[in-house]
Amino acid sequence: MNSQEISAAVDAWQESNRQYDSAWEKSIAQPRLSQRGFDSIEVKFWNSLMERSAFTRANLLNDAGNPWSVRPYQLGSLESCATRKVHCDGRDVGKTSEIELMAAWASIAQPNRQMLIATQCENHLFPLMHRIVRRIHDTPGLVGNLVEFRRSPSWYLRFGNGFQLWGRLSGPRGVNFQGMHVDWQIIDEAQEMTDAAWGEILQALNAGGNRWVYGVPNGLRNGFYRMSQDPLYEKHNWPSYLHPDYDEVKDAELARLYGGRDAPGYIHRVLGQHGAPEHAVFRLDDYLACVDDATTNCRITLNEGDEFEAPYNVDGGEYYLGCDLGYA
Repeated sequence: MNSQEISAAVDAWQESNRQYDSAWEKSIAQPRLSQRGFDSIEVKFWNSLMERSAFTRANLLNDAGNPWSVRPYQLGSLESCATRKVHCDGRDVGKTSEIELMAAWASIAQPNRQMLIATQCENHLFPLMHRIVRRIHDTPGLVGNLVEFRRSPSWYLRFGNGFQLWGRLSGPRGVNFQGMHVDWQIIDEAQEMTDAAWGEILQALNAGGNRWVYGVPNGLRNGFYRMSQDPLYEKHNWPSYLHPDYDEVKDAELARLYGGRDAPGYIHRVLGQHGAPEHAVFRLDDYLACVDDATTNCRITLNEGDEFEAPYNVDGGEYYLGCDLGYA
């Protein structure tokens, strides 16, 4: 199949999966490919290309030189067709690997389209883009399609089928995203992205494009947190203990490092969960230590998004005290 045929098949695939949020529906896409004139051999090739785990096994090698196989817990996310997806993960679970695989796959399967990989900081962008470039150069089936590559003023790769890959830092207040118009956005270490940067990158996605967001919670109720609560986003959570090499010794070491399994650091970086809000002006525990337990009281806790009123089953009292602990 040439790039024009692949581009036509991409359109058929996207049209077929517009209503789906997860895995590619072959039963829906294949008839549409046949209607567009694809024979059985071309449809079989298309299956092997659009099934990203099959593409990975057939074209990419791991560090040991063997066909790269996807871990079971990674499969649902890798095969996702969601236009909006957010990852709240622990450390060392394969987020970077998925981004690397998606960039390699898109260089073949997304002709005449543009993808942006974005981070807030250079120390996040450089190792990620370096891995992607090395993967492409080390894979004969990919490097033969590469026609242009540069690192400065930003990472840029252009392929013979018209696919373009950008790697950019946010820059001051997201200025580096201004003037960009791409079909696919991948934001890594999204918990570090500033609100100003979000304001620019959200405008840089073409209509009908995809936005996939990856981050490790840090306790802040920032743009990444709000995105992870958005019902329009497909949500994934990969705790660190899903890694095949994670064991009790590693878990005990991390628990000691972060101050226990209930500590914010463990909840964020191991479990990949937001946990309680961090960086309040006053710690909730310190406030509760000032409450006289000898008095008759009923504690009411309101979470974000709850109605600001006492539950119906709470009796009226002479005194009420509410507390907003603020944010630093």
